[in-house]
Amino acid sequence: MASATAKRERAEAILGELAELSLMLARDLAAHAREAEDADEKVALAAAFQKMARTARLTLALDAKLDRDAARDAAAAAKAAQDAAADAALRESRIMKAAQAAHVALTDPSPKRSRSAACARC
Repeated sequence: MASATAKRERAEAILGELAELSLMLARDLAAHAREAEDADEKVALAAAFQKMARTARLTLALDAKLDRDAARDAAAAAKAAQDAAADAALRESRIMKAAQAAHVALTDPSPKRSRSAACARC
């Protein structure tokens, strides 16, 4: 479990760094595209900016998806733990009821029980 957490943290750190680098490069490309006087250079810089902006958006989208997946996994684990606890409580309740019924059957000298036992023998 610890290795999965460490791996997820590492991936998040890398994605954060990639997003920052993509954003910085996109800013530089945008500035150079605005300063460019040659039309071909401006078009090339604008295309490069568009690619870097897309890279930044996709990186952020992937980071958000990983966050959603982690939240979904945590919710599923919590639900599984809750279900297991409820199942254990139900089993414990059934065992306690059976033990209580056995105790009553062994210790209750009421005539009602005697008559039922007598009728069962008939």
